[in-house]
Formats: sequence, structure tokens, C-alpha cells
Amino acid sequence: MSKLPLFFITICLISSITFKVSVLTAQDAEDIVSELQQKLEKSDEDTLKVKLLMDLAWEFQRNNTKAAYKYAWEGLSLSEALNYQLGIADALSTIAQLKNIEHQYDSCVYYYLKSEKLYDKLGELSGQAAALSGLGYIYGVMARYDESVEMLRRVKEMYLTLGDTIKYGSTLGKIGTTYARMGNRELAIQNYNAALEIGKKYNDYRLQYGPSSNMSNIYLKEGKNHEALEYLLIARKVVETGNDKRSLS
Repeated sequence: MSKLPLFFITICLISSITFKVSVLTAQDAEDIVSELQQKLEKSDEDTLKVKLLMDLAWEFQRNNTKAAYKYAWEGLSLSEALNYQLGIADALSTIAQLKNIEHQYDSCVYYYLKSEKLYDKLGELSGQAAALSGLGYIYGVMARYDESVEMLRRVKEMYLTLGDTIKYGSTLGKIGTTYARMGNRELAIQNYNAALEIGKKYNDYRLQYGPSSNMSNIYLKEGKNHEALEYLLIARKVVETGNDKRSLS
């Protein structure tokens, strides 16, 4: 098969996969938001309401950051009124994620650092790891590569301590992305492959989809269309399975 037709086949597959993931995400989000809003209407001014507000902020961040901010700030305000420190940390972390979506990276770093400090004070290793993971990713976006890799390696060790193999694998994927941004394709592919193998071992669809599609993009940019297609077909299979399992978001 010539390189040109193979290139167009690969591009068409990318478009098809992206469309399937988008449709699935929209369908799932609509159902989840409806259920959360019904619960919120019946909730008291307590920590459960804080959790519902944070969950709604998370769901709306995909396509309505204005609504997401509304829920996040409301959750922060209620947590402060209740002196609910974990809720404050969660709200700060959620606001950081929204700042990332809006490309307000300095503000994103500010809120991640505030949330990480509070998680650390509370002894919440899982929350601390999540905040530092977000921070490490953002450092990569800001071209602060050494800080990104160092931070994400620290996060990797945290997830080992927690025994969370899936998030350990996800962190490998983020390290791969930082190396890809640096132009170090060897270390990028090495970390993506390690993440992919964990995804396969534990049958985690998200952890298979990200690394395989990212490696496909690397090979496509290098003009290695056969390799690109190989990993793209893995991503396609994952999406098709995920359509049944409702596991990609």
C-alpha cells in the first residue's frame, strides 16, 4: 500500500475515533448532570452538598466553564462556611482545572499549589497526588519541562505508595507527553508503551486509548504511517469496546 492512501486512511480513522469519543462523552455527561442536579435540589447545607457541587463542576467543565465555575465557587464558599477543609482543597483543585481549560496557566499553578498544600496538611495523599499530577502536566504545557518530569516522577511514587496502579500508569502517560513536548520521542514512546501495557493488563480502556493515540500521532508526524496505523487501530478497538462498557470519558 502506498504511503499517500495509508496516510488518508489514518487521518479518517482519527476523525472517526474522535467523533465516537465525543458522542459517548456527551451522552454520558447529560445523564450524569441530570441525576446530580436532582440530588442537589434535595440536599442540605452539608458536606454531601459540597461533593455534589464539585461533581457538577467536574461535569460542566467539558463544555460550560461558566457553569462549572459557579458550582466550584459555591462549593468553596459552603466548605469555608462549614470549615470543611477537604472540601476547600477539592474546590481549589477544581478551580485549578478550570484555569487550565481557559489557558490561564499562572492562575492554574496558583490554585494547584494552594490545594496541594492543604491536602498535605490534611494527610490526604490521594488528593495531594492528584494536585501535583495536574501541576506536573501544566509545567509541561508551560515548557517548564524539568520541573514537569520531576513533579510527575514524585507523583508516580505516591501512586505506588497508594497501590493505585491505574493512576501510576496514567502518570507514565503524562511523563510521556512531557517528553513528547521536549522532542524526546524515545523517552516519550518508552513511557507511553509502559502506560499502554498497564492499561492492557488491567483492561482499562482510558489507559489504553491515550498512549496508543499519542504514539500514533508521533509516528504520523514522522511519516511512519504503518506504525501510526498500528497504534491507531488499538485506539479504535478501545473506543469500540468503550462504547459498550461506557468507560471512556
